[in-house]
Order: sequence, then structure tokens, then C-alpha cells
Amino acid sequence: MLKLFQSFIGRWSFHRDISHFAQTNQTFVNPFLSSTTVTPTSCNISSQFQNSGSSSSNNLLMNNSLLEEKMTVDGFATFTQDSVDSQSSSSKTTTTTTPSSTTSTTIDDDKIVQPLRYEEKGLLFKEDGTSCPVTQRYIYCYEHEKINVYFDGNPPTRLLHSLDFVNSALATGHHWCPPDNYDATYEFVSSSEFKLTYCVQGPKKNYRMITTFKRAATTD
Repeated sequence: MLKLFQSFIGRWSFHRDISHFAQTNQTFVNPFLSSTTVTPTSCNISSQFQNSGSSSSNNLLMNNSLLEEKMTVDGFATFTQDSVDSQSSSSKTTTTTTPSSTTSTTIDDDKIVQPLRYEEKGLLFKEDGTSCPVTQRYIYCYEHEKINVYFDGNPPTRLLHSLDFVNSALATGHHWCPPDNYDATYEFVSSSEFKLTYCVQGPKKNYRMITTFKRAATTD
């Protein structure tokens, strides 16, 4: 588990396919708005869905009485060790109490692992040919022999999901944000490629994101 966690470190290229399905009387809503950083010059993904009524007719596809809008994102992502404040640290202190005194001892623990800061920068492409930059940030932590993913924060306190491994190459994660369910699936193809799929369902959300990460070549 620790070896897999550490294998995230580095720079990755990624390609993301986004599909959002809605009834004809529903507006498109971005379920990842809370975790997406929108710069002044970048577009709000949610607004693209909500403004879909003004899109060209070939931008919306009828599929079993559902409208489907498709987008793609291409870019680069990095996992870097960072001095993020968290409950984990490079050492921990224990306190020993005796009838006459109290002493503190610092104990080094190799199993305490530095969190990883995930940051991606990409370009979102719509079917009408327009594009805009988007970014996302998360914190990956190795805690109690488990990989936990947090929304960006210092310290990271809001859990997105924990990875539950089905086998060495497949893990799932779940996030409940009432009234919506966010289900994640990690597929570890090799040491240089993995896939992350999000399926989001709720009263006003029916959303799928499939992202393929490939380790980028290192440059001197």
C-alpha cells in the first residue's frame, strides 16, 4: 500500500472525458464545483452546463430520453510532497507519567508519511469548439495504512474519500454530499498509468468523468 501511495509522486499527463445526462427539463449542474478552482480568466464548468440551452443542437445528444453533453479536458497533474499541516508528521511524541514527574519523548516513526499535494491544470474543450482553463487541487494522505483523499486545505480536514482496495489493481471510494452520491473507481494499469472514474448521482445530477493518467517523461 505504501509503495503504491509513493508511486503517485511525479508529473502526469491526463485526458478526461466528461458526460452529463439530464432530462429535457433539467439544467446541467457541475457536481465538482466545490473542488474546482476557477481563475478570473477561466470558465465555470457549471455555467457551461446551465447555458446549454443556447448551445448548438449537435452539442446535446438524445439518449434514452436523456440529454447528454460531452466535454473533454487535457492537461498535466503533479503529486508533490508538501509541508501540509496534518495529524501525520515525521515524528510523534509520547508522554510518560511517574508518581514524581512527567516526561515527553520524541519517537521517530518511518511509517509516518508526508502528505502529497495533488494539483492539475488543464484545458476544457466543448463540442462547439471553445475552450477554457480549469484547475483542481486535493491532498492525498497515507494514514493508518490507508490512502485518504481530502479537499485542499491546510490542514486538510474535509475528507473526499478513502481508497478501499478490491485487489492490488482496483480500488473504490465513496463520498456522500447530501443528497448526492459520488462514487470513485481507481484502476491501476501499471506503474506509469492509472484511471480514475467518477460517477455522480442525485436528484439533479447524473454525471460521469473518466480520467486516464500517464506518467510524463522527466526532463533535466
